[in-house]
Amino acid sequence: MLWKQNFRPIILLLGLWLSIELICRIGGEILWYEEVDYLSVYLIRLFTKSAIAVIVFSLSISYLLVNLSFAQRLKYPHPSTKDRVPLDKRTWEKYPQRKTRHVLKPIRLSWLLPLVLSLALLIGLLLVRYGQIFFNYWYGDPGEAHATLLVPTRFRLETIWTLGNQLVSGQWYLIGIVVSAIAILIYPRFWLRAIALILSLFIGSILSEHWDKALSYFRPTPFNASEAVFNQDISFYIFKLPVWELLELWLTGLTLYAFVAVGLTYLLSGDSLSQGSFPGFSREQLRHLCGLGGFLMLIVSFSFWLSRYELLYSLRGVSYGASYTDANVQLPANTLLSLLGLGIAIALLGSAIFAWRSNLSRRLLIYGSGFYLFLIVAIGVILPTAVQYLVVQPNELEREQPYIARTIALTRQAFALENIDEQNFDPQGQLTQADLRRNELTIRNIRLWDQRPL
Repeated sequence: MLWKQNFRPIILLLGLWLSIELICRIGGEILWYEEVDYLSVYLIRLFTKSAIAVIVFSLSISYLLVNLSFAQRLKYPHPSTKDRVPLDKRTWEKYPQRKTRHVLKPIRLSWLLPLVLSLALLIGLLLVRYGQIFFNYWYGDPGEAHATLLVPTRFRLETIWTLGNQLVSGQWYLIGIVVSAIAILIYPRFWLRAIALILSLFIGSILSEHWDKALSYFRPTPFNASEAVFNQDISFYIFKLPVWELLELWLTGLTLYAFVAVGLTYLLSGDSLSQGSFPGFSREQLRHLCGLGGFLMLIVSFSFWLSRYELLYSLRGVSYGASYTDANVQLPANTLLSLLGLGIAIALLGSAIFAWRSNLSRRLLIYGSGFYLFLIVAIGVILPTAVQYLVVQPNELEREQPYIARTIALTRQAFALENIDEQNFDPQGQLTQADLRRNELTIRNIRLWDQRPL
């Protein structure tokens, strides 16, 4: 097609720019490390980063393109083709070759248009999120880039709130998301594949930057000291947890994009926007969406399970670490949400594999996910906030005292303050002029004024 030919020069220029950028960076670093006799160390780093990037990119793009290709085969044909599939359900049933497909309730334009627009904007948000992290690594401050990965990922409401504030303050982000959404609605097949390629490149590059965490994961050093909440060795939080968080970051973007992109492919098929109606998902389409939704819910469950351990980094209480609310409310809530997500995932995967009834699949997709989102807000956000303000703060010292004592004890242990040898000093006031001359530097450092009242 003509529009594809017009985009080929842009793709070639983009590939050429990335190649030149990569060659310049690697060439400069090789020359520098060779000059300081650390070339072997750099080669280990380069090999590990390259291996991670290639593996993550290959798995990501394969998963996305296979699902998009499968969706292309199952989508409704365009009305202008010879094998036209009418959008009217009564006319649909006249086609004997299509009777094996059970069609659910049609979606009218009044619901279809906001639905596909919301999904297209969600893809834009996803692309902006991973694009921010990617460009922070390549062009930003390295400290800021690593701090970006500590921000909670997709299924935490704080991330959506933070990203929304960035979009309001940065008009270019908002313009980019709207333009990408419109492009997807006009040329869905091309742009969904192109975004899959770009997103896979982003994720591969982001994870490759953490090559040191991948290597230390396989060679951890035990601390021989445990924390009190989960009784895990401290080395788990230094060597293991960061890698699991990176895995969550990868799989969250991968499964979410696959589910949304395939859903858009089906909803836009058959020229549904122009026809003013979508006939409803067929049995095969619904099974495909249930399978992708099952994988997505597995990652949601995994995310909430990891968030249990991340409570040790909580800032909610008066001291850093798990507080009264975190240990008694947020921890059970995250555990419950993780188990419920796992149950929904198993049900969706069972519906996809064993072809359970379409009505059950539809209820799992719509009502199950809706009820789960309600629980995330109710017991994952509102309940801990209410307990913090209504139960903890009115009697904060009593509630938080055991957790403050735990924080102080672990802080003293971390800085080896338990090994300090304390000796009492009793000043006698017998300084002489000779003593002052021998300790002139110390005398100069004595403050003449107390800085606190000043």
